Amino acid sequence: MSQHTEQVLQQFKACIPLLEVLTDENRQAIILLLAQHKPGLNVNTIAEHIHLSRPAISHHLKVLRQSGFVTSEKKSVENHYS
Repeated sequence: MSQHTEQVLQQFKACIPLLEVLTDENRQAIILLLAQHKPGLNVNTIAEHIHLSRPAISHHLKVLRQSGFVTSEKKSVENHYS
């Protein structure tokens, strides 16, 4: 195997955790929803659109935030995600 091929394979392996995050359809829907609603949405509003429980939305947002796909900003007593 050539050095270039090995480097490409290493890059693919490095991307696996990010790609695994995106395999979930609910996370895809959350990302698309947030992209359409600037400057961001809170968990309750996301739950109204995605039709999942607030704890489920919070879990998906945590995974997306930890992998760098979304950010959160505290507004009053709520977090708004974008």
